[in-house]
Amino acid sequence: MFNECKKSSDYGWTLAIALPRHTRDNARFVFTVYQDGAKRETDVYAHRAYDPNVWINVAVTFDGTNARLYVSGAEIVTSLENEGPLFQDSSAKCVGLFLGGSQDKDTFFRGKLAHLKLWDRQLSHSEIVHQMTNPGVQPDDDFGLILHETFADLSNWEVLSDISPIIGPSDHQLTVQTISLEAPSCGRTVCDDPEVVMSYLNSTELRNRKRVRYRIVNIFESNGKNGLVDDKDIFEQHKVLNDAFEPYDIRFEMQNIEISNSSFADKVIMFDCAPFLIGNGHCDPECAHSTTGNDGGDCDHVKSECLLELLGNGVCNPECNKGYHGYDGGDCCRSDSKKTNMCIDPESTMR
Repeated sequence: MFNECKKSSDYGWTLAIALPRHTRDNARFVFTVYQDGAKRETDVYAHRAYDPNVWINVAVTFDGTNARLYVSGAEIVTSLENEGPLFQDSSAKCVGLFLGGSQDKDTFFRGKLAHLKLWDRQLSHSEIVHQMTNPGVQPDDDFGLILHETFADLSNWEVLSDISPIIGPSDHQLTVQTISLEAPSCGRTVCDDPEVVMSYLNSTELRNRKRVRYRIVNIFESNGKNGLVDDKDIFEQHKVLNDAFEPYDIRFEMQNIEISNSSFADKVIMFDCAPFLIGNGHCDPECAHSTTGNDGGDCDHVKSECLLELLGNGVCNPECNKGYHGYDGGDCCRSDSKKTNMCIDPESTMR
């Protein structure tokens, strides 16, 4: 859904399938919000790649502050940099809905759609789960529903592509929702999996008394001094954590591990910044850090200029060390480079 009065269809919201780092085996859903007056768009990526040839329920909501993406009932939420409406009042009559791809970018969706619903209000998490398991029309539960399309008749749609969509018999079948767990990535546990959280919220029998063991790894210099966190802060945080979860019958048990390694202490550890997000053409706030070169240059307000003769000349040139400059042709990731700490290319083994 976008502002047709703008020169670009980027302004508005888009639900699409993205190919991070151009690897098809990692294709995942992404919800993009670009408000009128915002400096840049906000992307909400699904927590894992989708399974092809499997029916998936996808829902999105926007309340002016948060953008939420739901994949088979699992919620992924991102706070927006700028709060406010998606469209200004002056452009309300310019709002259009485009289904099946991006006409500006000449990319189109290849797949099947069974249902499309659009509300003029924000649905709660429980309402979305209910809609997922009951996709038919329920007038009592569909307050604010302004569009319900089953694609039995396309006469209300204007076909803009050269190839018309095909209406076929539905093979959509509701299946029992199962939890598929993956090995957690570094810095995460299985309890961070949105599908586990969803099951915990919906299944009261899982809420009996629990003990959760976790580790605090504190890094010191090789001489054992200058830890990243002092003991007082660690134990205060532990107390706050237990106080917060005590009403839910959850108790945390902490193990404090100390490592003395100056080289390790100089490293920067970031959470939620997946390697495929760096230099993917979108500004990801969780990766906007000096260690990643400001998200591989994606979050640069002003693009740096790089002379062609500097690319691949054997010298690490910071102005060329951007995703849109091919990371200086690999010069900042050479084993003999004096600036190996400048290696931000997520595909390099020297990073």
